[in-house]
Amino acid sequence: LRHDPPAPARPAKRKPPARESQSALEHDELHPSHEEELDDGPGGEDGGDGPPRKLSRAAPKGSKFIPWKAAPLALPEWMVAPPGRLTEEWMVAPRPDGKRCIVLAVGGKTTVRSRAGRYLRKGGPFQSCLPGGSRPTSKRSSAAPNALTILDGVYAPATKDTAECIHVLDVMCWNDHMTYDCNADFRMFWAASKLQEVGASQFDPASNHVAMFAVPVFDANHEGILQAYNYREKVPSFEQDGLVFYNRESHYEVGATPLILLWKDQATSSCAVEPWPDPGPSYPEKSETPLSVVLELKKDGKLYSHDDPPIALGALSDEMKQSGTVQEFESGDLLRFVVLDTLAVLSCGEENVPQHLGLELVGRAGASRGQADSFSRLIFQCRVR
Repeated sequence: LRHDPPAPARPAKRKPPARESQSALEHDELHPSHEEELDDGPGGEDGGDGPPRKLSRAAPKGSKFIPWKAAPLALPEWMVAPPGRLTEEWMVAPRPDGKRCIVLAVGGKTTVRSRAGRYLRKGGPFQSCLPGGSRPTSKRSSAAPNALTILDGVYAPATKDTAECIHVLDVMCWNDHMTYDCNADFRMFWAASKLQEVGASQFDPASNHVAMFAVPVFDANHEGILQAYNYREKVPSFEQDGLVFYNRESHYEVGATPLILLWKDQATSSCAVEPWPDPGPSYPEKSETPLSVVLELKKDGKLYSHDDPPIALGALSDEMKQSGTVQEFESGDLLRFVVLDTLAVLSCGEENVPQHLGLELVGRAGASRGQADSFSRLIFQCRVR
């Protein structure tokens, strides 16, 4: 008998980023860890102490919440200059006021999580009409018993005058059909039509506990921008917090992307000039609205923004190194600073970063902060001031 030598083992195919994100999110919902079942406590998205760490699967019961290392959401850059071919290749939408969230419907329940992975809704998981979001909608067939839906949105908690709701910005997966690789124009149409099809905007105490609305999208021409700019005048119940611009042909990219741009001014947002984080670290001149920035400390001792590639915006001072303050910080820590010289920020670029930005250390950023600020956010806030 002839024995052929065994064929060399083929390397396992790496899942695309979209599939990896979908699988991780589905695993978190079907197999929650102890940290995810705990009450978040005070502090919001920027609360807590300590550096961000990866989500643990087998942490002891009663341990502190451990946030996601990176948010599984597309994060816009700030519009410091209008993009080219704005009217032909871009769309614009009014940005709802509230907390950015990811909506996960799988296993017969629906959850609303922050960018760090915390439950935003006090009641925890709830029933919704989304595929996979309730017991009736989760069992489509014996071949696929767990339908999955992932939405990108903004969560608006209940107030004295309004009920809680979710404003849907985008869709990443609907009923097991991934849309990460679809262009933004199709995703917006798909989200609006599917939400209307299942009646997501109608509250139902039995099957749809939280109403969900698709955010309207307009062409980024003169008329469309005016409609988005003045949208809250047309819909008084809509609390607006700026404008979001989408490139029509862009896919859904997890992380910071220049194909989604954020704009705020005094007319479209009540916090165009971002206030000091509250609750947050104390600072003696909070009344003057100082500009705070969160940067990541690397092994080389420099401080980097959250960009691709990261931009070095400073380094820990020699005074801090001599005093021993730096010893409590490690590579990867997120540190909050006050920017004392905003004019120096406006004069710098990726290839021309000034040596002295006037950064004054405030302390460690919250554990659920997740990531450093982008360079575009720093420039935008300096210009607004």
